[in-house]
Amino acid sequence: MTRDQLLLAITTAGYVNPANIISEEQVLGRLLNDSAEFNRFYQNERKKIKKEIFWFLNPMLTSSLRTEPILGKKDIVLGYTINTKLPEIDPANVFDSAYEFIDIIRSEQGFTEMIKLTSAASGPQSAFFQNTASALSSMLNGPSVNMILANYGFDLWPYYDTTSGIQRQQLEPFTTEPQLPLWKLYQVSFYVQKALDWEVACKVSLRENNEFLSWYEARYPVISSEAREVLEWVKRTGYTTPSKARRIFREMIRRYDADAYFTVS
Repeated sequence: MTRDQLLLAITTAGYVNPANIISEEQVLGRLLNDSAEFNRFYQNERKKIKKEIFWFLNPMLTSSLRTEPILGKKDIVLGYTINTKLPEIDPANVFDSAYEFIDIIRSEQGFTEMIKLTSAASGPQSAFFQNTASALSSMLNGPSVNMILANYGFDLWPYYDTTSGIQRQQLEPFTTEPQLPLWKLYQVSFYVQKALDWEVACKVSLRENNEFLSWYEARYPVISSEAREVLEWVKRTGYTTPSKARRIFREMIRRYDADAYFTVS
């Protein structure tokens, strides 16, 4: 299917209003001019996306960008629309833009949403199960994406420090170590991601001490010790391919008796 044919199909189906389609060159113009890191990233990574992308101006967005797949028969992905709040992305949103491209690239490489909830995860506690699945998924997805950004020299510390501050405030009310397997799964996944993200950020700009994890370890020494063992196993196994990621997810679910609630696709 040609680009024109696909555009006709998605406008007919109501995916987009053709009047709101704008060019990629316009949307990314300031980023390419003002961010050397994004320019290098774009020149090397953009060509990995073989399917068509349509940029769609959507002033009603609550975020700066949002990607949606264009699905054909049997939910086959035919292309993508990237909704943008503004016709030209502000360089302040450079990370959002890079993440949108990386999400598409990883999807085409087989890094789809691997962790699924079973019917047992529904009901009054469904939010907890969803959060746990998200933490487990982010344990590997976050560092994998950040590794790509680090290769192009993006400074990852502002994001790490901001999220660490928020997470510390969220953890303040919880003074006891997790006891139940599912709570342990959540906290171990969280710790491993923070440790891996730290190591990736250090590749661009080295830091001596991880103040957040030092605080966490002093507060929760038992689960931290367990998480460090898992961290070393994850690093030995590797997590940069879909098959390795699935292996780790399955073992984590088995280790923490979560088979009734989560499956790996």
